[in-house]
Amino acid sequence: MPSPRDPEAAFGTKQPPVLLPRPSLPVADPPGAETLGLSGEEAIQFREQGFVIKRGLVSAGAFRPFLNLWWRQPPVTAANMTSADPDSW
Repeated sequence: MPSPRDPEAAFGTKQPPVLLPRPSLPVADPPGAETLGLSGEEAIQFREQGFVIKRGLVSAGAFRPFLNLWWRQPPVTAANMTSADPDSW
C-alpha cells in the first residue's frame, strides 16, 4: 500500500505536499464573499473545490486574545517572529 499523501502540507509528514498554499486576496473574492449564508454557486464551489471564502463574519476584535497568545508561543518567539515585522514571518 502506498504511503498517504498530505493534501494540506502539514508539518508532520515526510511526503511532499500535493497542493501548495496560495494567497486569497479580497480583490479576487467571488460574489457573496462578504454575505452571510451560501448561494447555490458557493455550495457548488465547496463541493468541487473544498472551500468557500467568507470575510468579515467574525470581528477582528474577537480574535485578538488568540493572536496575542499565539505571538507568545515558544516556536514563534524562538524564531524571532514579531507581529510588528511581517518580514520575520
